[in-house]
Amino acid sequence: MSKVACYRGKQVAAAVFERVQPGAIIAIRYDPVHPAKAIVYLDALDFADVLLVGLMLALLPAGIWCVRHAAASIRR
Repeated sequence: MSKVACYRGKQVAAAVFERVQPGAIIAIRYDPVHPAKAIVYLDALDFADVLLVGLMLALLPAGIWCVRHAAASIRR
């Protein structure tokens, strides 16, 4: 989760959400027993998300090559 914040004052939370662009993806989590206990956060890509996708794109071809190379050497 990114950009998680906790604001007790409604005015502060309202000021923060005035800066949120229309169409932005937000997530809301709350306790059904105590609805006043809620958290709202912007759900956006951050550096870790981009890093993991880049790592996957780098390691997937390497893994495929290793499997194909091992299969070829077994057939010999």
